[in-house]
Amino acid sequence: MAQHICYLITTEDFDAAIPIDIVHFHEKNATIIPLLMEVYEFETMVSCASEANNVADFHQSTSAFTFEYPTRKALEFVAKADLKTFGIVYFSDDFMVPEDSSPIFFIENIRRNLAWNDYISAIHDQLNSAFKSYELLKNEDKYWDFYNAEEQYFRLLEKNLR
Repeated sequence: MAQHICYLITTEDFDAAIPIDIVHFHEKNATIIPLLMEVYEFETMVSCASEANNVADFHQSTSAFTFEYPTRKALEFVAKADLKTFGIVYFSDDFMVPEDSSPIFFIENIRRNLAWNDYISAIHDQLNSAFKSYELLKNEDKYWDFYNAEEQYFRLLEKNLR
């Protein structure tokens, strides 16, 4: 099975502390929040959010979805923390780009249209992330899929608590 990871990335400074039960990593100047999402769920999210011109529209367009707990909790946090600059990325061999859509990517509350070719690198670059997409994708121990990320997250928590 190939690497398949979905994550939210932001370089925005935010006041709210990320709850301990949300898997997340601080990588250089970026915060990475892995999401538990299958490819069809991401494709549906992209299609439904294709008309969202700002973050509030995005949250409104995805509010009817029933996501599994870790993803639902993470997206609720993003809304509550009022993040205005972020991208949501899905990396997998079987991802099919929905027609008439663009990646989920906002800077200062405005939807930025990107081409799908090399969109992952473009999101990292336009967010001015010092943590590049190739670094994330090469770190398969942590970013193979949500479950690997979750395992690494809890290992780090355990290590820091000792």
